[in-house]
Amino acid sequence: MLWFRLQQLRSLEWKVRSQAAEKLGESKDPRAVEALVKALKDKDRNVREAAAGSLGRIGDASAVDALLEALKDYDQCVRRAAADALGMIRDERVIERLLPMLKDPDSEFRSAVARTLEIICGGHLTDRQHAACAVARMKWDDLASMGVPAIEPLLGALEDPKSQVRIGAVQALEKIGDAVLAGEIHAKSVGATALGRLVERIIQEIPEADLIEVAHRAGQAEEVQQTEKQMSANATQASQPLALLSASHRAQQELLRRGLISKASL
Repeated sequence: MLWFRLQQLRSLEWKVRSQAAEKLGESKDPRAVEALVKALKDKDRNVREAAAGSLGRIGDASAVDALLEALKDYDQCVRRAAADALGMIRDERVIERLLPMLKDPDSEFRSAVARTLEIICGGHLTDRQHAACAVARMKWDDLASMGVPAIEPLLGALEDPKSQVRIGAVQALEKIGDAVLAGEIHAKSVGATALGRLVERIIQEIPEADLIEVAHRAGQAEEVQQTEKQMSANATQASQPLALLSASHRAQQELLRRGLISKASL
């Protein structure tokens, strides 16, 4: 059967080659590794994707270098399959190569890389690396609970091309601000510079669509007023700008300033 599948990998039909690559992965036969590594260079992206997935299922560390090279493939599906395959092989040599890829423009690829790093490293990631992985996987509640280490990765997420990512980052940063207000995180430990950047970038630089979404999630004006009263009462404890802790309300005010909503709608 192995010989038959290896012959199919040479077929002129991409569907036959792709199916053969998948079947070789199901066999988990390490003798197929060499042929599957060659298939990572196949002219058809479906074959390359299937080959990457099968190399992961076989789990032979001799395929690591080829899979790292496949992370540069022009096709996003192939890149994601290669990242997932490296997670299945669990070779620690790939960690340093993968960490910079947490900033890749493709959000699904970043998520695959983060998942692989979490599998390989377990609990050995630094706080900042763990936060970067959480941003890549859009685990906003986890990031909010991390506090200080999550701030810089979240600030970076404000520039993501996907509005879903930007809005999630805004909400996580708001929750960190709430924790500062409640005294759960000491204001000085967060750092005035980071907090100042946070206010500036959330409110003045994000697109109008994001502002509308953030403002929409702010709740009723009555709730905003109650929040502001609580903030004023705790102003001494949280010495940073109060505007940080009311990003949703600030979003409403910014929309008003831009003439996109009326006072009556607040």
